[in-house]
Amino acid sequence: MEDPDELPPARAADPLDPDLMDYDDLDEMSDVV
Repeated sequence: MEDPDELPPARAADPLDPDLMDYDDLDEMSDVV
């Protein structure tokens, strides 16, 4: 089991993560309503 503190940057900064995503991109993401 991987240590949560050892997550790769790509996982930690998931562009699809609603908590991290740029809301300016909402216009380009029709799936987010």
